[in-house]
Amino acid sequence: RNVSVVDTTKPVITLLGNEKKVIENKTIEYILDNYDYYKQDLLNYLNSNNINIIRNILRIIGKVDESLAEIKIVEYLKDKRWKIKQTCIRSLGNIASKWANTVLRTLLKDPDWKTREAAVIAIGKQEEEKFEPVLLELLCDENKLVRGKTVHYLGFIGSINTINQIRPLLKDKEKNVRSITKSAIN
Repeated sequence: RNVSVVDTTKPVITLLGNEKKVIENKTIEYILDNYDYYKQDLLNYLNSNNINIIRNILRIIGKVDESLAEIKIVEYLKDKRWKIKQTCIRSLGNIASKWANTVLRTLLKDPDWKTREAAVIAIGKQEEEKFEPVLLELLCDENKLVRGKTVHYLGFIGSINTINQIRPLLKDKEKNVRSITKSAIN
């Protein structure tokens, strides 16, 4: 009898695009545990039309394969789809290596406010004082959401000197920024 081999890779990878977060998360865990086995298939599925599959593959690569992440995440940062770009920025923050932080510092100067805000969040979650100087530069950002996130994270990682530098935002034209500043100072 002629027995054909069933490709079990495809169904597992396609579960990365499942709308149910529980299934998606369990699939990510499974693939992370078996990364070497799925690595080539993950790369092949980066050409998928399913944004969730692409995002989850980028997350996986960012967690376990820094050398590949350096190539793929930087490549996908140029993607026009915001959700994919946002995933790349978050992954850079999770990687937190020298090259990833260099890219994040560059993104803080991006003309797109959503990119700057996402970079502030990625840097801020690292909670490292070394980022104070670059974050302080964003206190006068034109976008209220960028200013708000910057103040929020500076409140966590900042020194007394930094707290004094965010104090003027208690008089920001935007109520939300004033509120976040008040919380950051207290």
